Amino acid sequence: MNLLEQHIDFKQIKALIIASPGFVKEEFYKFLRQEVEKYPRLKQFKHNQDKFLLIHSANGYTNCLSEILSDPHVLKSLSNTKAIRQIRIMNDFFEMLEKDYERVTFGAK
Repeated sequence: MNLLEQHIDFKQIKALIIASPGFVKEEFYKFLRQEVEKYPRLKQFKHNQDKFLLIHSANGYTNCLSEILSDPHVLKSLSNTKAIRQIRIMNDFFEMLEKDYERVTFGAK
């Protein structure tokens, strides 16, 4: 909660994604809402609840980022952002690699 308060500027972000397997994301969001009611200094969270996205992921590790970023709700909320453009580029690359592996080269050079 303290890290979010210190590092998130809601004027600069389109969405704040809370992702987890199971019900962890819902419990954390519930905790956030309870804290907002207790402490007036957290009013920025209350006024920006529409920016919170609760997304399911297979696990809590970073290897699920592409799964999370390809969720339809995330794609809709983050359209026209650098992260989504990069995910689309990587998906196109992997699709090309699958279909026509001789056209794709990658490596140090």
